Amino acid sequence: MRKLLFILLISSFVSAQNVAKDTLLSANQPASILKIGKTKIYIIQNKEKQTPYVLQKDGSFVSKGVPFVTIAIDKKYSGDTNEVIKALFLNQNDVKGETHKEIVKSGETDVFISTIKLIKEKRLGLNVTYPLSDRFINMNFWVNYLDDKDADEKYDAIKDIIQNGIIVLENYYQTRKI
Repeated sequence: MRKLLFILLISSFVSAQNVAKDTLLSANQPASILKIGKTKIYIIQNKEKQTPYVLQKDGSFVSKGVPFVTIAIDKKYSGDTNEVIKALFLNQNDVKGETHKEIVKSGETDVFISTIKLIKEKRLGLNVTYPLSDRFINMNFWVNYLDDKDADEKYDAIKDIIQNGIIVLENYYQTRKI
């Protein structure tokens, strides 16, 4: 009897996992589900400032909410994408405004973030390069800020989205029918 209950419990859990893969990540917080090429991307959104991602003619997505977001797949590279991430981190480009570069973990993936703070315009931009096996997802987040404290808070919120609010399923649409 115990074995039967255990099998029923496990089988219902397993089947629930199959059904739940296209549901939202949290009951309280909405998520957008995007299809870019063969890749499926879940992105947590702020419930109060939720805006849809709109597919552009070039295959990228734009969300005109707060922050303003663009997401696109970059062209193919030859070689290890993780090596490109390291090279981006070491590259020294002159950009107007204050810049900051770092590599953060999103699950098991090293993600490159380049931050641009335009002091005169009071705008903060985070350019994110998320490596896949043979290409990249490029995400650009732009937001206005009031003061340095507000800029730091918005930076931390966007960084939290990158680290904890994005799930990327590479080649998802090659193995599943829609």
